[in-house]
Amino acid sequence: MAISCFSPYSIWRGTRAAGGAQSCLGEAPEIATRRWRSARNVRETAHLPGASDLLWDRSVGPRRRLGRRRRVREAPPGWYGSTGQRKHLRSPFRPDESEAPMSYRPLIAFLLILVLAAPAAPSVQAQAAPEPVVSYQAWYEIDDPPRVPYTVIQSIVEFEPGAVADTHRHGGPAFVLLLEGELALIEDGVEQTVAAGEQVIESVGRAYRAENRTEHLVRLLATYIVPVGEAVTTVVDGGGQFDLTPPGPNVPLTGDVRLNEGPARFSVVHLVMDFEPGSWTAPQSPQGDTFVLVTAGEITRSGQAGERTIGEGESWLEPANSRTALGNASDVPAQTVMTVILPR
Repeated sequence: MAISCFSPYSIWRGTRAAGGAQSCLGEAPEIATRRWRSARNVRETAHLPGASDLLWDRSVGPRRRLGRRRRVREAPPGWYGSTGQRKHLRSPFRPDESEAPMSYRPLIAFLLILVLAAPAAPSVQAQAAPEPVVSYQAWYEIDDPPRVPYTVIQSIVEFEPGAVADTHRHGGPAFVLLLEGELALIEDGVEQTVAAGEQVIESVGRAYRAENRTEHLVRLLATYIVPVGEAVTTVVDGGGQFDLTPPGPNVPLTGDVRLNEGPARFSVVHLVMDFEPGSWTAPQSPQGDTFVLVTAGEITRSGQAGERTIGEGESWLEPANSRTALGNASDVPAQTVMTVILPR
C-alpha cells in the first residue's frame, strides 16, 4: 500500500514514499534509509539501563540532539504500523516538537473555532442593577395611636437660619426625623438639641417650640397622623395656624392621604432612599401601608398595572402586600421619603 508523506501512519517525514526514488524531503533513498535505521536503533535502545535522557544520532555527521524521553503509552492498532508500546521521540527531520500529531489537528482547530466564536459572557455586575441606598431610617413606638379614619400628612420642613416655629400643639402625633442641620426644640419649657439623623415624637396635648439658632439650613421630615376633623397644628399664643412666612419655617414639599382602615396598634417607620441613575429595588411587598413622597428627581414605579413615572413633589400610597419595584430610569439622582404604618 502506498503511504503518503503526510499520512498519519508516518512517524517521520523522511520515510520513503512507496515506489518513489526520492524521499519526502527530496533526499536520496540511501540517506533516507540510513536516517530511518538510525532513528529506529536509537528508539529501540532508549529503554536500556544507563541510556541518557538526551538521545543523540551518531550515524550521520555531527551529533544531533533528538530530544528528551517521553512517557510510554499504548499505541492503537495500526498506529505507526505496530501494536506494541512505542516511545514518542522527537524526529530529527521535524524539529518543531510543539506540533501535534496530524490526526488531532482537525479537533484542535474545531475547538479553537468554538472558543473564538463564542460570545463573551456578560458580567454579573452588568446584569444586576445597583440598589438604592437607605440614607436614613427611624423607628417610632407610641402607646396610644390614633384610630381610623385618620389622615397621614408627610412634609419636608425647612428652617432658615434664625427661623422659629412658635409654640404650638398638634391634633395627632408628629414623627420628626432631622435630615440636615441642628434644631433647638422646647417641649413644655424643657429644651433639647436635635441633630441630623436623630428623631423625636411630638405627642398630642403638649406644647412645642422649635428654633434654628445656627447659621446653616435645618431640614427635617415630619409625618403627622391626625384623626379626621382635627387640626394638624394649632399655635398656642394666637390660637391659629402657623405663620409660614419668614422668620417662620418653610414647607416646600408635602402630601397627604386618608386611611379609612388600619391596624389598631402600629409602629411608624421612616425611610429616606437615594436612587442613583439606573438603580432599582427588587420587587417586594411592604408589610404595612406605605406613604411615598418624591423629594428629588423622578421615580418609576413598576407593578402589576404597569409602569408609572412620579415626579418631584408627587406622592402616593403603596398598600400593604402589593408587589412593586421602584427605580430611577433617568440620568439624574432621585430621592424618596417613606412613612410605613407597620402593624404590631
